[in-house]
Amino acid sequence: MSNKPNTSIQMIADYEGDIKSLFETEVNGGIPILATRNLVLFPGVILPITVGRPSSLNLINQLTKDPDMTFAVFCQKNPDVEEPTKRDLYNIGVYAKLIRVLELPGPGHNLTAIVQGLGRCRLESLKQHTPYLVGTTTPAHEVIPDAKDKEFHTAVDDLRQATTEYIKKNDEIPDESQFAIGNIRNDVIVVDFICSNLPFNTGDKINMLKADTMTARVIETLKALNKEIQLLQLKMNIRSKTREDIDEQQREYFLQQQIRNIKEELGNGEGSIERQELEEQAAKKHWSDDVKKVFAKELDKLELMNQQSPEYSVQLTYLQTMVNLPWNEYTKDDLNIKRAQKILDRDHYGMEK
Repeated sequence: MSNKPNTSIQMIADYEGDIKSLFETEVNGGIPILATRNLVLFPGVILPITVGRPSSLNLINQLTKDPDMTFAVFCQKNPDVEEPTKRDLYNIGVYAKLIRVLELPGPGHNLTAIVQGLGRCRLESLKQHTPYLVGTTTPAHEVIPDAKDKEFHTAVDDLRQATTEYIKKNDEIPDESQFAIGNIRNDVIVVDFICSNLPFNTGDKINMLKADTMTARVIETLKALNKEIQLLQLKMNIRSKTREDIDEQQREYFLQQQIRNIKEELGNGEGSIERQELEEQAAKKHWSDDVKKVFAKELDKLELMNQQSPEYSVQLTYLQTMVNLPWNEYTKDDLNIKRAQKILDRDHYGMEK
């Protein structure tokens, strides 16, 4: 079985009545095992699973013959392992039932199995690898809150709001996902639905599934969701800063184009005489790139000033000072002490005379 982390809401499922009856699954003896890659199924949730591994295909074919057969779904620790053993699987998973099988067109014999999670279970051993995995499991019962559990239902409301906020900010998840979340009325199902479908990493999902109470699962999910929201906000800030830099560059380019157009309209596209003289002098200077940029920017300012204004004279003097200074120009040092002494003596006695 091969699955990538979900980036969209898969399927909507709700439950009316006593939710506990859905999770009370008892299995005696060996049970077929479906090993998944990067996919963690939660109790009550309906998910499509793409099946391509020979052993998994054999299992699905058997389940189509006996649709009432219960099997268990466990996620692999390393998705690259082709023939997982017990140590390659997380020991927490769920019992499941097959709802429907869809055959996909295209190369290879791939099937999509629509499955629904039932109660949690722990993997005790694998005792058969062919034609499909078979192992022994024990139920992992969890505490299901009732309608009077205010802490749980308040936490779920917080989770719904945080999930909606995350979906709005995440461009990779369609807006229809908010509709999916809003249409699940059962709080237990909506928690497991969010755990299954949001793009948390596999380790976080396993920690959520390990929680023995629904309240603990909500808290674990909120921790992971808040982390994802913070990471998403950080990405948005980085994108915003990058976009601002690009916008600033575009703004400068636009202004430069406007300056050129204005000069052409005024008939001085070549620039004033002062500008030409300054540019000729600047071309002879050994300036660094930073100094050249400053000079060019200040020269452009001069072109936009009225030649009769006091600011024009100040700007022109500033630029003339820049080109007249000896930038990176050095005289040859004469370190002959005797010659220096003669010059000093000559100047000294000459002054006395």
